[in-house]
Amino acid sequence: VYALPVSEASLIRAIDAINSRGYPVKLVAARRSYNQLNALTVGLIAANNSLKAHGVTPTQAAPNPVSGSIQVSVEAPTASAIAKLSADSEVRAHIGTAITASDYKSAVSALLSDKLGSGYTVESEYSPAASTTGSLQPAQQTVIPANRYTDSAPFYGGDEIIGDRSRVRCTGGCFVRVNRSGRDLLLTAGHCGQKHPDSFIVPGSNALIGPLSTNYWVPGTTNDYLTIYTPDGGLPYVWANGTAIRPVAGSLLPALRVSMAFDGSVTGEVSHSTVTAVNATDMNVYDSNSRRHYNIYPVVQAKPPARTVTCQQGDSGGPAYQRTNSTRVYAIGTIAAFFGAPGITILCSAEQIGQETSHSNTTLMTSP
Repeated sequence: VYALPVSEASLIRAIDAINSRGYPVKLVAARRSYNQLNALTVGLIAANNSLKAHGVTPTQAAPNPVSGSIQVSVEAPTASAIAKLSADSEVRAHIGTAITASDYKSAVSALLSDKLGSGYTVESEYSPAASTTGSLQPAQQTVIPANRYTDSAPFYGGDEIIGDRSRVRCTGGCFVRVNRSGRDLLLTAGHCGQKHPDSFIVPGSNALIGPLSTNYWVPGTTNDYLTIYTPDGGLPYVWANGTAIRPVAGSLLPALRVSMAFDGSVTGEVSHSTVTAVNATDMNVYDSNSRRHYNIYPVVQAKPPARTVTCQQGDSGGPAYQRTNSTRVYAIGTIAAFFGAPGITILCSAEQIGQETSHSNTTLMTSP
């Protein structure tokens, strides 16, 4: 548990009051509160266009409560980017010489300090640009009865889905229920619904899931999810690999360094990715279908095991979760983007389920 020193005593009392079974709890001193770190993230997102105009393209931003800073990853600089950054007289004065590739990161740090103040740390390694995981071209699949490619109503989460107008191939996420009306909705990535009105089907069975309800992927926001109305209902289960299904027991925001799984319709369920950041930001994500750059916040980012692909084109919108010792899973979010290249996953990210249910006024459907 991360805690500011001034709150430790009261926090310990609160934990002791509810920790009736005596689970081990470790307190870690934090230098900034959640709200303070969130304010730094918001400031970075707001400055995104200005930073790019200065030759700096952020790709990831992850809060670190121990250091009290936002760890910022950036793309490797081009000659044009270095020239743009060199044009900033204050940054050039800080470096004391003409900016080159070798001192580009120091110059980026100076720019962040000059434009945004303290609280930002530039990562030592460059990061590739993030890409969405939606695909316009359906891949060939081996069709097996009763799986994610041939599902019919009532539907499970994790189906292969495609918009009948947009033709963007994606993956269905978990099911949620509208708090007021009781309607069942299917979550998926916002960039999967680029035409309106649009309806979604399971292409292998041609089964109609339902029409797009609300797309929260709106320019000027950091959302990348939408909801699909499912008049014939959905079930609180997600497909695993083959014909296996897993009941959704609840939701959680994972701790750092724990294991999680990504479950896209192209890659399938892949476990054992290690959480590297929560409440993080995917910055300047590129969607090839709309040719649009945008930011996604808040997301959970996770690093796959060595030489393992965890998400790729067509996996967008699929469930991301933590598995228990049984078959039950706890939803973390919906697959949003990946960092890497075809056949190579450096990081995969999922927009956090709490953000999605809060903004859509829904409740995650769970299995008893």
